[in-house]
Amino acid sequence: MFPANLTDYDGEVQDCFMTPPLMCTDMLAVVRTSEKEFFENKSRVTVAVNVGNPNYDMFLKDHFPDWRSLYFMDTKECLQAVADGKADCLLISNYRFNNIAKLCDKYGLTTWSTGVEMDYCFAVERQDTVLYSILSKVTAIVPSSTVNAALARYYTEDARTGIASSTTQVIVNIVICVLVVTALVGLIVMMRNTWSGKTGAEKRQRVPVEEDFALFDDLPI
Repeated sequence: MFPANLTDYDGEVQDCFMTPPLMCTDMLAVVRTSEKEFFENKSRVTVAVNVGNPNYDMFLKDHFPDWRSLYFMDTKECLQAVADGKADCLLISNYRFNNIAKLCDKYGLTTWSTGVEMDYCFAVERQDTVLYSILSKVTAIVPSSTVNAALARYYTEDARTGIASSTTQVIVNIVICVLVVTALVGLIVMMRNTWSGKTGAEKRQRVPVEEDFALFDDLPI
């Protein structure tokens, strides 16, 4: 499993070995902009945490044991909780901040440096000693500068992909609307042409037949 951040004790409880860290990341606290200057002096801090993410639980136990965790389903809910005052902050990696920067601007949030780094390791089943040995050598061979550059590039592309996906969805919706409107206009024109050659008496006496309803078959719905 990667990334994992467990102590030796917690790894033993989970029946896994932790490799030496492949990378580390600066941890930021996302706080309300109006409270950034006073955040460091808070005597009681409530942290919004994603449910089921043990990395942040371990990080808080190791570095901020007095902080209280409040759990939410995803990062967006955590940010909303901080904005609403239900929580005082959200912890996030400096690599991932670009992905939430726009939401932070929307909710009036900013970052406060915790001054602490989080190590990211591979977690391997204790009986799989060969894999553990291989991954441990990998972490020693790959330069940290290479890993950091790759992560920075990955998260930058991830943020751009999110924007591109939203733009693409808007374009698709517009195209669908145009197609539907065009089809409806075409249907009206065809029906007018079909009926325009009939006399008034024929129009009043004619009963619709199956071919009339075939005009609806080509609608892109």
